[in-house]
Amino acid sequence: MGYVDSEYYITHYNHLTELDEDTIQILLDEAANDIDILTFGRIRKFGYDNLTDFQKEKINTVICELTEFHYNNKDFLTSIFNEFKVNGTGFDMNNCNYIIISGVPILKNTYKKLELTGLTYRGGRY
Repeated sequence: MGYVDSEYYITHYNHLTELDEDTIQILLDEAANDIDILTFGRIRKFGYDNLTDFQKEKINTVICELTEFHYNNKDFLTSIFNEFKVNGTGFDMNNCNYIIISGVPILKNTYKKLELTGLTYRGGRY
């Protein structure tokens, strides 16, 4: 089970109204797994309940935003192409407003919110 439940998502966001609660929960859990990758497992190590209220708030926000981003862009994010051109008009995905960190695509602004928690630090001991 992840850090955010479908009830929290529906109460605070609910932009995926076409999905049922079970599907939303599955997507939230997948996003929580991605957050664990981006934070190097620190949330699991310290325990979610031991984080500050500020960290919990940011993590909840990031999970909800990441869930929506991945769901709304699933076809785009799983594409095998980096660039697409037709009749002289093209689209280059290298200059988008998202980044890929450790295999996890995330919007730049969303990642900045996660950085505020201090859990994404790549240095030595935390």
